Amino acid sequence: MNVEQRAARVRALFLDVDGTLTDGRIYLFPSGVVRAFHTLDGYGLRLLIKRQILVAIITAAAGDGIGERAKQLGIDEVHVGVEDKLAVMQTILVKHSVSVEQAAFMGDDLPDLTAMQHAGFAIAPKTAVAAVLDTAHYVPSLPAGAGAVRELCDLIIAAQEVT
Repeated sequence: MNVEQRAARVRALFLDVDGTLTDGRIYLFPSGVVRAFHTLDGYGLRLLIKRQILVAIITAAAGDGIGERAKQLGIDEVHVGVEDKLAVMQTILVKHSVSVEQAAFMGDDLPDLTAMQHAGFAIAPKTAVAAVLDTAHYVPSLPAGAGAVRELCDLIIAAQEVT
């Protein structure tokens, strides 16, 4: 199955945060962690949500700013501090009656690998570790935290408009 066929059947997109929705850098301040999210990625996610595609965040990271950004984008499924991303993804899929073949997972590091291996469409930013890149069906040309997620969103939308 090619990338466009995989993208055409996506009904749920699962995203890691650090290194996927961000460039992977975190800034430590006395008040907490600060992450930079790109507006292009955010708008792409809003476009998917408008098209009734479930968007979910599953991250091992602490919740500093993640929940607020998700709320701004209209993402209701936000799971922080997660060790077993596959289990959380499977629970969300059952809850929303979506098959694993209709699930896309984008991640960049080893904690994402198992969920990516089970998803129907696995995506990795080009800065991901080798094992994740080897698992990915698609690697966006734009960097993580600078439009990679938007590129994926545009691909999904274009593939679904064709079918």
